[in-house]
Amino acid sequence: MLDLAALFTLRRLTLETAMFAVINASSRQNLVRVGDSFVVDRLSADPDSELVLSDVLLIADDKGVKVGSPVVKGAEVRCKVLRHTRGPKIRVQRYKAKKHYERRAGHRQDQTVLEVTGIKIGRSRRIAYGDD
Repeated sequence: MLDLAALFTLRRLTLETAMFAVINASSRQNLVRVGDSFVVDRLSADPDSELVLSDVLLIADDKGVKVGSPVVKGAEVRCKVLRHTRGPKIRVQRYKAKKHYERRAGHRQDQTVLEVTGIKIGRSRRIAYGDD
């Protein structure tokens, strides 16, 4: 659920922008607008392909705010896959004192960069698309 501070932030964002959405992608919530790019865990989609994300938790435009329970029915966010990349290296070290035990490992998460090309609200005709 959204707390009071988040609702005030959303109110301010509603006044500043035409349309935005809060989506759930790769078990993370992202606030996106048309033209924004964001990073998610690696998806099995080819670069330059289109994706439709239907897990829209909140959608807002100049007419108001719709909060889903848990998702807004009929709302979708269209995205374009820009590229596949890898995150920063995370170093992991284990050490036990006086036992002559030490292990080191590294990890880089595979990621996909998406760009929002459109936001659609339900059956209505209100659709926001970026400039082509």
